[in-house]
Amino acid sequence: MAIWLNEDDVRSVLTMEAAVTAVENAFRELALGNAILPERVGFAGDGGGGAAMPAYIGGETSGLGIKVVTLFIGNAQKGLPVVQGTFLLLQPQTGARLAVMDAGYLTAVRTGAVSGVAAKYLAREDARVLTIFGAGVQARAQVEAVCLVRPIVRALVVDKNREAAEQFAVEMGEQLGVEMVVADEGQTAVEAADIIVTATTAHQPVFAGEWL
Repeated sequence: MAIWLNEDDVRSVLTMEAAVTAVENAFRELALGNAILPERVGFAGDGGGGAAMPAYIGGETSGLGIKVVTLFIGNAQKGLPVVQGTFLLLQPQTGARLAVMDAGYLTAVRTGAVSGVAAKYLAREDARVLTIFGAGVQARAQVEAVCLVRPIVRALVVDKNREAAEQFAVEMGEQLGVEMVVADEGQTAVEAADIIVTATTAHQPVFAGEWL
């Protein structure tokens, strides 16, 4: 019989460290040909849209499931999450339902973990300054993941909503023990960074390439 896991349940068992390890393993199995990752199926709704994403992974840790994620920008004004999701976990040998879980937090952590894996293999080992564009849920996961794999001591936060950026800086600084500073402008933040992460819903570039 399938079980239901709400966001609190998922938070209680899923750590960023575990997510980074799982994502790294998933990339490895994909490269070895042990994973099937079909193209996502997108759809549009009234004021937003979403996507359905099935996946199978073999190897040492097999799994089968499908995630449905929606994005409705107007939800912020309604006191609802902009990004919401549901994940259906299936038994990989029989297709039987194992669990249905809230995938909002799961999505944020998984996406952050991808950046953690990227930073682990692509960033300098002595990278200490991180610049993050965005101060929402996804930005939190991104910062946590990068700080997990690199000795970050200072992070610069860039967001058009300064109040949100200041709150983000205080909360994440306390959580991670990292100096968090709200940047006055994007260019100086980019020029000071060892690692740059963007976590926004912007449709236009958030910084110029020549700043790098």
